[in-house]
This record gives sequence, C-alpha cells and structure tokens, in this order.
Amino acid sequence: MTPDQFTAAATAAMEAQMGSQPGRAYAVLMFGAPGIAGAIDNAHLASAANSPGIDSMTQDAILNLVKSAAQGSLVAQLEAKAAPVLGQAGLTADGVAQAAAIIAGTARPSPPTGLSGTVVAE
Repeated sequence: MTPDQFTAAATAAMEAQMGSQPGRAYAVLMFGAPGIAGAIDNAHLASAANSPGIDSMTQDAILNLVKSAAQGSLVAQLEAKAAPVLGQAGLTADGVAQAAAIIAGTARPSPPTGLSGTVVAE
C-alpha cells in the first residue's frame, strides 16, 4: 500500500469511528494538509503503509498503526531536538532515547535500581 492509500484508509477509519468532521480533523493533525505539517513524518508514514497484512487490516488495526506512527515520529523529533542539549548535560544517547520514548508514551519508566523492599499487590 502506498502512503497515500494508507492515509486515505486511515482517514476513512477515523471518520467511521469518530464522525466526519472529527475524523477529518484528526487526519489533518496526523497526516497534515497543504501548508500544515502533520504529526507523522514521511518515514513513519511509509513504514505504516508497508506493514505486513495492511490490505486486510481492520479499522481498529489501522488506527493503531496511526497511533504507533505518531508516537514514533514524536520520539524521533524529541530525540533530535533534545540530544545536543542533554548531551551537554552529560546524558547518553540511550538515556535521551529512553526519556523520549517515555514522554511519547511508547515506554514506561524503569523502577530505580539499588532499592530493596517488598512490592505489595493490591
């Protein structure tokens, strides 16, 4: 599937699940429009469009791909913008990548190490 075909399929899924106006608005936020940059960069859009089984995916699966592509784009943007400054502060590239993934919601913070105690289930 081409990125344009993926964008059309995802937009249709958004409109079906959210309604016409909210679906189109969400699509513009994710994919952009003439003169408006979307949240998903071209590399992540192409990757989503080339996902295995894309032609037979449900609307929910396509919307999950949109979410993952947006998160991946956000992580890449955060890393690119933050790495030079955080590097000057002594943080490693791995630390920057982990922090960006946590901010984008694609990872959870690891518990601190070196602590002892018992975890109690609720």
